[in-house]
Amino acid sequence: MMKYDGTEFHQIFKHPGSAATTFGLGGWSPNGEYIVLEVIEGKQGVFIILDKSGKQIASYDISKLTHGNESFASQMVWSPDIKKLAFSTIYNIESDSKLYVLDIESGEAKDIIPDKSICIMNISGWSSDGENILFDSIDCKKHILGDYSDNVYYSINADGSELKQLTEKGAGLLYWTLDKTSIIFNEYGMQRSMYLMETNGSNKRKILDDGIFVSWVMP
Repeated sequence: MMKYDGTEFHQIFKHPGSAATTFGLGGWSPNGEYIVLEVIEGKQGVFIILDKSGKQIASYDISKLTHGNESFASQMVWSPDIKKLAFSTIYNIESDSKLYVLDIESGEAKDIIPDKSICIMNISGWSSDGENILFDSIDCKKHILGDYSDNVYYSINADGSELKQLTEKGAGLLYWTLDKTSIIFNEYGMQRSMYLMETNGSNKRKILDDGIFVSWVMP
């Protein structure tokens, strides 16, 4: 860990297993008190939660969370109240990717996508009330590796209910607005237009003909 200016650089975590490596995933909790990372122990991924001093608070075996279906995660995103973690598993030619929600206290995880043809590519984030998750996906069986013109964005409640398709095929990047009352997204193609829409996918309107959203200026 270090300050933003590069000073006070120091190590806060070292796994006791000599063969273990960090996968480079995870991040700070919204309140800045905890860090989650994935550690690879041989052929198995483990989530480790640390406090900001580097003390280990909890660990979760990914294979046990997914009942033996998956061993590694590709992304982990904290819920606003830091009681849950949304994580996706890795998609490749041999394995579909799924979206799980881990309850930190109970240590139980649930695959929340009812449609098994949906393979998760990226988790865009949680709604401010922690009830809803945005993600983009591809068709598990029909997707051609390397071609992401078939990306589609969805929202789903954290309990797995109310799966809603928000965009047609070819959507690029999706972000909550700062107040979490709307969603901004890009289209793929030669001209990458930017759009704004409601959180349920309605009232889509173009706000820029050619451009890619980068980030919000914080007030």
